[in-house]
Amino acid sequence: MSASPEFYKPAPPAFSQEAVEHQLMWQQQEEDYRCRTPTSGESQVKPPGTCPPALRKPRAPAAPAPCRKRLFEVEVFSLRLEELERLFRRPHPSPPPAPAQKKRRRVACPQPKKSS
Repeated sequence: MSASPEFYKPAPPAFSQEAVEHQLMWQQQEEDYRCRTPTSGESQVKPPGTCPPALRKPRAPAAPAPCRKRLFEVEVFSLRLEELERLFRRPHPSPPPAPAQKKRRRVACPQPKKSS
């Protein structure tokens, strides 16, 4: 099978002036697009200055009273035992449960035959 003449392209020469110039131009373009470290004075690291003082927790406002919990006024009253029992009646104690009877297993064993 032979190649079609329309797709045939002669091989370029191994070393030609055009190839060398093309390669140099390619290298220059590649260098233009590479990442570089900026060296101008604006981008250089500045010498360290003094650090600001450490942050401090703000002081708490002065409390008006030594106890911060709010105490509510509650009316306290007392009851006698009879009044308390009348309000909350005790249920009658239920009889204790009957003791559970033990169940016995019955195993059916074959009886030996008696000889007569």
